[in-house]
Amino acid sequence: MSVPADTTPRRIRPTYWKEGAIAGGVALGLLGAVFGAGICAYSETERNCTGATLVGLFGGGLIGGKLGALIGGQFPKASPSDSTNSAGRETL
Repeated sequence: MSVPADTTPRRIRPTYWKEGAIAGGVALGLLGAVFGAGICAYSETERNCTGATLVGLFGGGLIGGKLGALIGGQFPKASPSDSTNSAGRETL
C-alpha cells in the first residue's frame, strides 16, 4: 500500500538563528576563555594555562552558539516581498 505524498507546501519563515549562533558563540567563547585562564592562574599546580583557555573557549563557544541559535530562531526575518510591496506604495 502506498501513502500519498504531502501536498501542503511548507511555509517556514527564515529567522536569525545563524546570526544568533555566531554572536552567542563568539561572546560566550571569549568569556569562557577568560574564565578558564583566570581559574588556571589561581591554580597552585598548573603553570601552562593554554589547555584551560582552549577548553573554556570551545566549551563557551558551543554553549553560546546553541543558546544564540535558539534565541535568534525566535525572531523572523522580513521576507523580500514584504519590503518591496511596502516600498512601492506611497500614501498621500
